[in-house]
Amino acid sequence: MKYTEILKGRKGFIKFKTLFTLLVLALLVYAGIEVIPLYIGNYMLEQEVSSAAEMAMHKSDADINKRLVERANSWGITLKEGDIKIERGEYDVSIYTAYDIEVNFLGQYKKKFAFDIDVVKPIQKVE
Repeated sequence: MKYTEILKGRKGFIKFKTLFTLLVLALLVYAGIEVIPLYIGNYMLEQEVSSAAEMAMHKSDADINKRLVERANSWGITLKEGDIKIERGEYDVSIYTAYDIEVNFLGQYKKKFAFDIDVVKPIQKVE
C-alpha cells in the first residue's frame, strides 16, 4: 500500500504538513537574520583586536582603546573604553574584552549572547 493511498481522503493533512514546514523554515530564517550579524560583528571585532595587538608597540593604550571602541560601536557592539583590558608584558601584548548582546525574538523571548575576545601577540621589535 502506497503512502498516498493511506492518506486518500485526507487532503487537509498534506496542506497542514506543508504549512507547518514553511512556518518552521520561516522561523529558522528569522532566527538566522537576528543571530548571524552578532557573530559577524564579533568576528570583525576579533580581527580588529588582533590587528591592534600586532601594532601595539607603535600606539599607546589609550589610542588602542579609543580605536577599538569606535570600531565596535560602528558594528553595533556597545563597548566603553573601560571594557577593554590591555596588558603589556616583556615579550607580548594581551588585549581582552567581553560583552553581552541581548536579542529579543518575536517581541517575547529574550536571549543573551555572551562574547569574549582574548588576543595575545608577541611584541614585534624594530630592527
